[in-house]
Amino acid sequence: MSHLSVTKHQLALAFCGVFATSAAIASPAVIYDARSAAMGGISVASGARGAPTTNPAILAYGVEFVDWYLVAPAYGTEQYDPDSFETLLNKFHDADAALKANPDFTRVDRAKDALNRLSGATLYENQVASVFASVPSNILGAGLFFNAYSFTSFVGQVGAYDFSTPSTPQYNSVILKRGVSVIEHGVSLAQVYTTDFRSFDTFALGISPKIVLWQAVARAEDVESADTKARFGGSTDGSAFTFDLGMLREVGRFYTAGITVRNLFPVKISYPQPQGGSDTLNTQVRAGIAYERRSRSFEVDIDLLPNSGVGFQDSTRILSIGGEFVLTQYVLLRAGLKQNLLADKESLLTFGLGLGVEYMLDVAVIGGADDFGTTVQLSVAF
Repeated sequence: MSHLSVTKHQLALAFCGVFATSAAIASPAVIYDARSAAMGGISVASGARGAPTTNPAILAYGVEFVDWYLVAPAYGTEQYDPDSFETLLNKFHDADAALKANPDFTRVDRAKDALNRLSGATLYENQVASVFASVPSNILGAGLFFNAYSFTSFVGQVGAYDFSTPSTPQYNSVILKRGVSVIEHGVSLAQVYTTDFRSFDTFALGISPKIVLWQAVARAEDVESADTKARFGGSTDGSAFTFDLGMLREVGRFYTAGITVRNLFPVKISYPQPQGGSDTLNTQVRAGIAYERRSRSFEVDIDLLPNSGVGFQDSTRILSIGGEFVLTQYVLLRAGLKQNLLADKESLLTFGLGLGVEYMLDVAVIGGADDFGTTVQLSVAF
């Protein structure tokens, strides 16, 4: 990590287009940067590019010969389908159509089986988009960001069905849908509290005040006509003001430790009637420590508090471990592991490459037993 003050402008512009799919979703935490995605989701103690959306304190520390960063746009989609929900729903629709077209006891049994398989099946889909820019500086780091993301979840609920008249079956079953769409925009500011960088005790604080606008929808759709789309017509909406906070401190010549607090004031979201209910974009506290040398870096992050799920998604407490290795001047190799400590399931493994210097292509791949995803990010600096 370089600790040079900004004494000469080397105007740098990074233009990044991110297209992502990943899985094992359960929490509102969002990773926009391909480097972080390839390293298990680490984001607290290193990575100046994504500082406005990860740890704003890094804006006063991670200068690294760059005066400007711009990420515009970032886009990602995430899906977790452990029960093959869409396949099950399509099979039920096929069985329902076959039964109504030619009712008999064999087709009744097939429709019953297809319906029962939907009971309790789940599907989670998240989307994110972001534009953010930053000016890292040892004097006063600053950034702007505009984030939009949504969390949708689907659950099959099977009731007391009636096949006494096979041509007109009464399924009495629904697909429950919940969706939350959020837009947040704000600024990031960071201040460093030492001028003697040779002492390796740099201490930086950052803050990101932001406005949060939200929409929420909750529906129960008849299983015969249900699909896997969450439409936000007829939704409730609201707004809130909150903060993200960050701290970064050197704890040795090659080590930095960080902590972030997202949504210092939790944001409560209410679903429309008749389904009703509410969710909370809760306060998230995450800590990490990074080891950085010229040719390699490692970082370990962990959520200090559980993160409540949104909709029907589960709560999470994520442990992330990641490393980056400089193979050549033009090739960076990344790998990591991501584990939800509150879930009894296998870890997600992550891999990635960074190719180039001034023109950078970052690629990440995320995989697990039932999960797969990719992230691609293009950066141009000049």
